[in-house]
Amino acid sequence: MKFSLSAWLDEALSHKRLWLLLFLLSVLTIYDIPTAELFHFGKWYVVGYLLGVGILKASIIVLLLSPLLKRRRLRPIAWVLVALYGMIGAINAVSASLYGFGITRKLMVVVAQTNPAEAVEFLPGLMSNLRSAALNPLTWCVLIALVVSFVFIKKIGRRCFTALMAVGSVIGCVFYISFAVSYDYGRTAGFMTMRIPKYALEVYRSERKLHELMDNLRPFPDSECVASEKLASNVIVVIGESASRQHLSLYGYHLPTSPRMDAMADSLFVFTNVIGSSSGTSANIERILTFKKDDLTSEDWYKYPLLIDLFKCAGYKCFWLSNQERSGLLANSSGAIASTADVVKYVGSENSEDFFSLRYDGALLPEVRSALADTAADKLIMVHLMGSHTVYRNRYPKEFEKFSAGDELRYNARPWLREETARIVAEYDNSILYTDYVVSDMIGMIAGNPEPSVLIYFSDHGENVYDDRDFMGREERFVEVPFVIYANAAYRRQCLNNVERMEKALDLPVSTANVIYSLMTLTGTSYVLYDEADDFMSDRFVPRKRYVDERIWSYEK
Repeated sequence: MKFSLSAWLDEALSHKRLWLLLFLLSVLTIYDIPTAELFHFGKWYVVGYLLGVGILKASIIVLLLSPLLKRRRLRPIAWVLVALYGMIGAINAVSASLYGFGITRKLMVVVAQTNPAEAVEFLPGLMSNLRSAALNPLTWCVLIALVVSFVFIKKIGRRCFTALMAVGSVIGCVFYISFAVSYDYGRTAGFMTMRIPKYALEVYRSERKLHELMDNLRPFPDSECVASEKLASNVIVVIGESASRQHLSLYGYHLPTSPRMDAMADSLFVFTNVIGSSSGTSANIERILTFKKDDLTSEDWYKYPLLIDLFKCAGYKCFWLSNQERSGLLANSSGAIASTADVVKYVGSENSEDFFSLRYDGALLPEVRSALADTAADKLIMVHLMGSHTVYRNRYPKEFEKFSAGDELRYNARPWLREETARIVAEYDNSILYTDYVVSDMIGMIAGNPEPSVLIYFSDHGENVYDDRDFMGREERFVEVPFVIYANAAYRRQCLNNVERMEKALDLPVSTANVIYSLMTLTGTSYVLYDEADDFMSDRFVPRKRYVDERIWSYEK
């Protein structure tokens, strides 16, 4: 049969109600994109994107389906495809509206890890949420508008309908192109035929890698040798990301990037000579969360006992609360190490590429409050921030956009800075500012607690953000990190010896790889692998050469 473009278009234009249905379903399939927390879009941009791209997708799909609809035998195939498209759109929109993420890697991981019993327990909550949405007056207004549209769309003339499809599709192209130019990720997420198989394959690969790491975990050795005085009932360990000490005003930076910690500086133990053991996240975490030291180069991390297992044996209920990935391209082993905690919660993406599930670190604050309210007598709460991970502008909400390129150029005596690079430095400083807010809020949670409580905050490593030349990235030199301990009044009263030890240790050369020993002293925990020579709170601490990426760090002052 000879192909006729005009006949093809005529067939497509005859299905006005189908086009309207596909437009509605298309809006549902892209609802999570412009509304994602990662993107700072205004209300009108969101509306324009949903309408424009929705019209564009509906027009394309109705054109593709029209040959099937023209033949009676093939029509069932077309309607099955429409029904499948509708189901996918509904899942995407409902999940995004109720839980903050649509069809993403995170959703796929949640579904894969949910057993039938958990699904049954989940359904009542889902039905309650849907019932609440159904009772919302706005929902009824939308439904009435849809019914009216379905009734009257048949009365729209051919020219008017053609113009609507054409103009709307052009607007949709403009919005899609503007989005693609503004962001170098998520460009294919609007196409479910690409999104679903791509995400499914990535989840399969990352889950397999994670389980390979978890298979290497070993039982905690000599658990009967662990004892603890439990000097602190609540221990919060906040691990930051990519925060350089020299970018905090707490350490003398030229812009007020840590105003909240600055204001409470008299109540903090601010350590001035702490470095990470690597310029990357994974190698740092493998030492922070195990007994592996910075100068050990021959053994894999899983051959060493885990920090979380130590405190579980000591009688602490252990929480792992993270805004970083559990698995994925970063492939850090924290997901496997943290899996032994009593409570494991990932508030953001399951994977570093899961852009539409990304959350600001503030999403961890309710989880920390919930952990502190837990009925367990003694708790270790590990908090892993996204901090200042690139891309910096994605790490803070718009209200924390305080510093600008002009501020950096005005107050920063770096001749290699130009407008573009100064903007990146400003975004980095804004991310530091937001971390200051998050950490300070956690300090406030335990400040008035009648139980002895401590919080430790440090970053895994630093970052060179045009600090010494026209270069941005991770380097061995830039591993100097903020390291702050807060002890509430109850702890200070009951643990005067430890308070005095911290005051004496503020300028000692410390590696975050050995923080496990100081945590033991802070909590009065003992174990056969404790090394007082590497515990900066010990009277027998021995300053030594520190290692970064398994080499002696050559930047000692």
